[in-house]
Amino acid sequence: MCRATNLLLTLICISIFSFFASGAVQNQHEHAHGGGCIPAERAALLSFKKGITSDNANRLASWHGLDCCRWRGISCSNRTGHVIKLHLHNPDVTFDPTGFYDAYEDANALFGEISPSLLSLKHLEHLDLSMNCLLGPNNQVPHLLGSMGNLRYLNLSGIPFNGRVPSQLGNLSYVLNGYHLVKKAIFPEVP
Repeated sequence: MCRATNLLLTLICISIFSFFASGAVQNQHEHAHGGGCIPAERAALLSFKKGITSDNANRLASWHGLDCCRWRGISCSNRTGHVIKLHLHNPDVTFDPTGFYDAYEDANALFGEISPSLLSLKHLEHLDLSMNCLLGPNNQVPHLLGSMGNLRYLNLSGIPFNGRVPSQLGNLSYVLNGYHLVKKAIFPEVP
């Protein structure tokens, strides 16, 4: 009987130790990701924000603090904490009677540049910057988007780019269940 009691006490102690040890590991994991956000990815998003010159609708007002996974327009993997979605579509779009959208005339559009810092979001699967006035170098679609190998959805429609769609977008071999880039009014050479 004494032996059975000792065995039972030992099992209880092991169970209690395991319970607290697993909690410590979980807290350490959460701390490593800044409460759910990878620090390097938070820095990349803040760098992107610095390139925004106008945000009259305050869509980036929540972009502060350690946990970028709680910021408006950002979604992170529950498993890894990596940023997997950047959705900054302009919801306040108005079209003129001809159906053409002019981002330059939309006071609620984000204005600025598409920052190369987005390349640091290596796990990004969904990128929607549509109906804003966010441009790349020389007002063209940034070539860097072709290096975002995990991208599955890209929406840049309504952005007043000039020139051709860069061939680098062909590097996105698995991409694009959804691929909304241009309208003929913006890119005459795109079929």
